[in-house]
Amino acid sequence: MANETEALKQTLILARNNKAGLMALIVCPDFPVEKVGYKDKYKALLVEQLEAPILATREAIKVSVTDVTVQIRWKAAIRPPFAAAAMC
Repeated sequence: MANETEALKQTLILARNNKAGLMALIVCPDFPVEKVGYKDKYKALLVEQLEAPILATREAIKVSVTDVTVQIRWKAAIRPPFAAAAMC
């Protein structure tokens, strides 16, 4: 976890210094039809697990939301888009 925290620190500092925003992409398998009721809970859990260390790192290095915006996007698919493109 220490290496991930250090990487996140460097990423946020670099983005702030360059007046850039960040985007994170969560990619996961799509839910089967019979389990679709769990999709929103699963998505919320994954987003929370990504937001928590970002928030903690922001506080530790004093990088505000206005300094660096971080968008979190979600993509659930039977086959991840990059795998489909690699097979072409």
